[in-house]
Amino acid sequence: MKPTGVVHPVAALFPMMSDEELEELAADIATNGLLHPVVLDAEGTLIDGRNRLEACRRAGIAPKFALLDGHEAGAYVLGANVARRHLTRGQRAMAVAKVRFIRGIKRGTQGADASAGGVSQQQVSHAELVLEYAPELVDEVLAGGSLNDAYAEALRRKREPEERAERERRAAEIEEQRRQQVELALEEIGPEVSIRSVPDLLVHLDQVPGPSPDVAMGLAEQERLLQRLGAIKHDLGMLAQETPSYDGSWLEGYVMGVRAAISQIVDSAYAIAETHNRLLDHPQLWSVR
Repeated sequence: MKPTGVVHPVAALFPMMSDEELEELAADIATNGLLHPVVLDAEGTLIDGRNRLEACRRAGIAPKFALLDGHEAGAYVLGANVARRHLTRGQRAMAVAKVRFIRGIKRGTQGADASAGGVSQQQVSHAELVLEYAPELVDEVLAGGSLNDAYAEALRRKREPEERAERERRAAEIEEQRRQQVELALEEIGPEVSIRSVPDLLVHLDQVPGPSPDVAMGLAEQERLLQRLGAIKHDLGMLAQETPSYDGSWLEGYVMGVRAAISQIVDSAYAIAETHNRLLDHPQLWSVR
């Protein structure tokens, strides 16, 4: 039984000892021999014992090998390294998450891997989220970095498109409310307010038997207000086709203000229209230019 030089991907998750630590291990093996054999599978893939194999080479000692028998390679590597090494919970959780990833296990799926690594299922879930959304932080966690910090960054990235979608949904909702308010305002003006133009008629004050000059001035003011009402209706129609660039709170106040102003104008317009049309129905008050 000889190693092929291939290292099992789960075993490769765990970093090699430092050069100083390897020298100490080599000295121990030279003195006491190799107490724990290097474990290989039937194809010669190294399952456990990379550091021991290297220490034997440095010590000039022929290594002993044992065959992995009756064990699942990933679980064996995980259990051996968790028991042997002083790993933080974050390192263990990330190692378990990597093992699950290598096995093709879907994130969030329950399994016995967490127990084998001596961590909770929640910690493994956090590590899996890092694997998916912040993969460049995985090695940092395996090296002893904070899993909590990496998880916070991964969670932020995961929520970013969700929050963007929520902002877009809210913007669409505000836009729909704006359109409804504008449409309602247009309905309040409505076609029932009669706006009749009289460009060819003039008031001759010296020929008006009944109304005083004040009445004539009133008619001019009425015409001006009616034209203003028509302009406002046109502007609201244009506004209904535009997309706002302001926030919802400003928009709500703006629409309320527009509706209040329109309401006042509509009330005045009804009175003006009645007077305006009544006078038009009495041609004796007017002379043609």
